Amino acid sequence: HEIDRLEEYLPNDYFKLLSKISDEDISTKDFLKHINSLPDLTEDEIEEQILDMDKMLIRNQGIEDYKEQQLILYQSDTYKELPIEVQKRINILEKWAIENDHIKPKWKNTDL
Repeated sequence: HEIDRLEEYLPNDYFKLLSKISDEDISTKDFLKHINSLPDLTEDEIEEQILDMDKMLIRNQGIEDYKEQQLILYQSDTYKELPIEVQKRINILEKWAIENDHIKPKWKNTDL
């Protein structure tokens, strides 16, 4: 399914080249074999990974900038327009950011 989507966006000659590489290149084949051997993640595990990655971003940029980026990413004017799962994630992350003093970007928290 994902391959079909990729094929839609790439020019035909690019996709053919990528297909050839994936079929013939040993390191690419080994990498794909490794990826395919990984266990499927549950929805909760995926959400936990998203939260962990977002926390890494927030540690540097602060929750305020993170929230603004989410509005831009989802092309929304208000938080109520964001998908429900994103609103829930922001609420969790905002509480975490306040508890850990990650409101503003790091560079705004230092006295230069």
